[in-house]
Amino acid sequence: MKLPKATIISAALAATLLVPVSADALTTKQLVKKAGSNPRRCDHDRNHRWGQTELKCVIIVVMPHRWERWGLRVAKCESGGDHYVADPPPTPPYGAAGLFQFLPSTWRTTPQYKALYRAARRRGSSPSRARRYAARKVGDPVVNTRAARWLVQTSGPSQWTCR
Repeated sequence: MKLPKATIISAALAATLLVPVSADALTTKQLVKKAGSNPRRCDHDRNHRWGQTELKCVIIVVMPHRWERWGLRVAKCESGGDHYVADPPPTPPYGAAGLFQFLPSTWRTTPQYKALYRAARRRGSSPSRARRYAARKVGDPVVNTRAARWLVQTSGPSQWTCR
């Protein structure tokens, strides 16, 4: 069976449109524009591999405008821009962790930790399992950046050694 020329062209066009664009192909500015006000959209291809471009996008989208540069600088200084970094490994409750290097004692005071704990409890998790779940989320760059925004707005930037 021979297909009409228009069908072949539209099939080829559809195939090229379905090919995912790599994160390297998009600039931070393009990702921020695409994300709008939703930092989860910075992970544009949903592969959960947060590269430097995506992490910059998250910080720019989450932080208030006047704290953007500070957030980029502190994240680079504290964790080298790696949201999986823990000092020392393993992650909480043993040491600072995440993009903005939260200590476990500070992490437990954030609204993000409390909301994650409550959500896990509502789903039927035991208190200890809910605490572990909320503690592990410190490695999520969006959650960590939102907690950093809350902390810098309530207590100022003095909470971090890097400025």
